[in-house]
Amino acid sequence: KSSKRCVHFENLEAIFQFQLHHGRPFSRASTRFRQDHQVLYCNGKSAANLTAPGEVFASGVHHFCQHDRAFKEADPKFGLHDKEIGCSHPDCCIQERRAHVLHFDCPSFAEWQSKFAIRASADMTPLDHEEMDLFPFKKSSMRVMKQDVNKQKRVYRYWRCLPGRKEEKLHPRLTGTEVEAEFERLLAEVRSS
Repeated sequence: KSSKRCVHFENLEAIFQFQLHHGRPFSRASTRFRQDHQVLYCNGKSAANLTAPGEVFASGVHHFCQHDRAFKEADPKFGLHDKEIGCSHPDCCIQERRAHVLHFDCPSFAEWQSKFAIRASADMTPLDHEEMDLFPFKKSSMRVMKQDVNKQKRVYRYWRCLPGRKEEKLHPRLTGTEVEAEFERLLAEVRSS
């Protein structure tokens, strides 16, 4: 049991063998997980520890803290409690290395095409343009929607499919098979209790 207010989990982002339509995206044996160079989920997720002594406040979009600094100008006297990304002070935060948050975005070409066709047809705001600059995957995906399907498939394969991009590191053990086996183990444990 931790006294920390913020338990932070690393993200792992699924990448898939190319498929036109999805089938079992969570447990395909070939599914692998990026450990770095994620295209969407690069900043981890946190859980608030509500059993920690004292109050717990949201701190940025992915952290929690003992100080209520939301919607206030950053103040250097709070140090790591008041960073732009949220609290990262060791008095409040702990990184949980035994668990990860798994993301399964666009497990098939059809899902990717549907998601980005809608976004590409929408009117873009300045914040949308800023988001596109932060996420080249989104920008490439939206740009290619007005082009032929073969170009779309190339973009989808590059960003979302195995073998992955040359700079990224895949988790050495975790696959769709491992995820399914662990889920089945946990489900059996819950059912037997």
